[in-house]
Amino acid sequence: MTQPDGTTLTVTLHGDEFFNYLTTIDGYTVVKNASGFYTYARLDGDKLVASDCIARDADHRSAADRSVLASLSKGLTSNEMIQRGKARLSHRNSLLRGVGHGGHMDYSKFRGLIILVNYTDRKYNDYVPDNYTPIDFYEDMINGHDYNGFTLSYGTKVECMGSVRDFYFDNSFQQFDPHFDVLGPVDVPFACTDAHQFNCDSIFFAALEALDPEVDFSQYDTDEDGTADMVFFLVAGFGSDNSANDRDYLWPHMNNFTESPVLDGVNFSLYACSTNMTGEEGDFISYNNVAGIGTICHEFSHVLGLPDFYDTDAEGSGGTNRNYPMTWSIMASGFRSNMGRNPAGYSLFERYALGFATPMLIEGEGTITVPALEKSNTGYRMNTKNKNEYFIIENRQRVKWDKNLAGPGMLIWRVDSSNVEVWENNLVNSSPNRVYYELLRANSNGMSDSYNDPFPGVSGVTSITNATQPNMRTWDGKMSRYAFVNIAEADSIITFDVIVDNSKSSIEDFEKMPVGATLNERGVEGVYATWDFYNCAVVDTAQVAQGHAVAMRKSSYFNTAENLNKIPQVVRFKVYNPTSTAVEITPKYSINNGSTWKELNTYPYSIYVSAGSTAVATFSTFPTDKPIRLRLQQTMGSTSEYCFIDDIEICYENTWTPEPELMLGDVNADGIVDITDATMLINYLLSNDPTGIDMANADCDDSGAIDITDATMLINYLLNNAW
Repeated sequence: MTQPDGTTLTVTLHGDEFFNYLTTIDGYTVVKNASGFYTYARLDGDKLVASDCIARDADHRSAADRSVLASLSKGLTSNEMIQRGKARLSHRNSLLRGVGHGGHMDYSKFRGLIILVNYTDRKYNDYVPDNYTPIDFYEDMINGHDYNGFTLSYGTKVECMGSVRDFYFDNSFQQFDPHFDVLGPVDVPFACTDAHQFNCDSIFFAALEALDPEVDFSQYDTDEDGTADMVFFLVAGFGSDNSANDRDYLWPHMNNFTESPVLDGVNFSLYACSTNMTGEEGDFISYNNVAGIGTICHEFSHVLGLPDFYDTDAEGSGGTNRNYPMTWSIMASGFRSNMGRNPAGYSLFERYALGFATPMLIEGEGTITVPALEKSNTGYRMNTKNKNEYFIIENRQRVKWDKNLAGPGMLIWRVDSSNVEVWENNLVNSSPNRVYYELLRANSNGMSDSYNDPFPGVSGVTSITNATQPNMRTWDGKMSRYAFVNIAEADSIITFDVIVDNSKSSIEDFEKMPVGATLNERGVEGVYATWDFYNCAVVDTAQVAQGHAVAMRKSSYFNTAENLNKIPQVVRFKVYNPTSTAVEITPKYSINNGSTWKELNTYPYSIYVSAGSTAVATFSTFPTDKPIRLRLQQTMGSTSEYCFIDDIEICYENTWTPEPELMLGDVNADGIVDITDATMLINYLLSNDPTGIDMANADCDDSGAIDITDATMLINYLLNNAW
């Protein structure tokens, strides 16, 4: 963005319509002052206010700038902002139907209403190509059949995948053929900055009242409950959902009016809104910035009942959750694909949640064939040991609405609908410590979309079991009965075999260990290893589900005293944090008998648990080609208050086979070194016949070769009883 003095500032936008803020690239929060400059933010009591220091990119800061920043925290927000955002979110979430409440809209009776709105300083005639009228332009984009884009006055075609109607018709598998009455543009006596992102009731009431003389609003109350079913407002201009634009522009959202005018005998409650332009507002209007249907479809999907699948409360539920569907779902960031002109199609779960599809149930072993979702509207579901937690298996190909997905192949989703509250309150993927709608990415780090996400994908990942990463386990670690192997794709068809999973696990629950007399006990025998403790100890505490756990403070750690005999593919443990400070627990491993310790080199590297919270940590990518020792270390938190670690589970398929113990000179491997061995060794040297010879034991000098030196050493041993 450009500051009033002409300098540029690069910023990052965080959050959504309910709670958002701007930071510099290196994380310092910025707000606009009365002169229009973005300055570094500071806290004044419970409010975020502008400082006297104008914000600049890091390489343009003066010594004075750096001095100011030394006293400011990165990512600064205020409790006032957070609580205001939570109140807005809670108010909006009470409107979600379908997934949370178990009801679907009567699609056969649907009649939508979309109103085009002109501000005093932003008009549709300036924002649609001049060879269209606004109403004709949006009638095509919203209601057109097989819509494929619009043509600019100089002949250039802007390609679009389809209209709003096409999106719902295709993704419902022809079960929902909506029609929207597109009205306007209607002029309102408000400027574009009067929206203040979210506070736009007066603007929309003015639009409704202006249309009242020519519209019978009662026809939009199809269930005859005295309230219009919904109304969508599409305003001229750009939105504040782009970091470069004015923070007071409208931010697209869904909400309801707490009070509204009564027109034609009905009042208004549920609404959604968006802007007709996308991206950064420049000095010149470019029709290339005309938004497609993505935001409309995202917001209207809320009206139908789908929640957001991104992290809706940023840092508010134990930190930022990076493992959400991103562009794989229109309810995450998939609505932005190609400027909204080709939003991601509904997943099988989204279709299932809205009543458009029913996945087939996997109930036993066998070979499964999964056709492309776009052509079949079907896929599979596999239940788990937890009620209302299951896996959804679908085949997504890069065609039609899924054209811009990261890659083709089989996607596996873990759906946890056991906690109705998080679904009803739009907190599905808000906590990094418990994700309720999770894409099991085949071979990527969970932080960004990749063509490696599907199975088998470009990485050729052909199996998923209870012991792989990702795995077929529930959120709390319960194993599934079945594993998927031999995953293959041919001619856009996925096949795989369902087999009984024979993975095993072992849990260190510390219950058989004595309570530590000191904070530095060594060689304490456990379930599958002996443990050494450093500045921590096993305690009996009511803070955990069962009595014994390891009490930890910052810099505490404990580790296995010897190499594990199991080959760990997944390591899980519980962290209980009753302290007033967030804690971080970092797993480490050693491949050289504890001489040096390494952290994992792929995400996640550690687990962050907020104050007063409990979390289950899951880690993989430990070395499997050599034995390791395991360490858990508290790398952040209180130095005086204790958190607790319990139930360290190792999931594995194989164990290390110990190498046979070497017994020098025992040439015939009978467990005794005597003259028979010397005779056999001499005969071998004379005949070169290895029959009955243990070559490792015969190599007495460990030179890698068996020769007269070995025979001499063996004879001397027999004479002197010493090597």
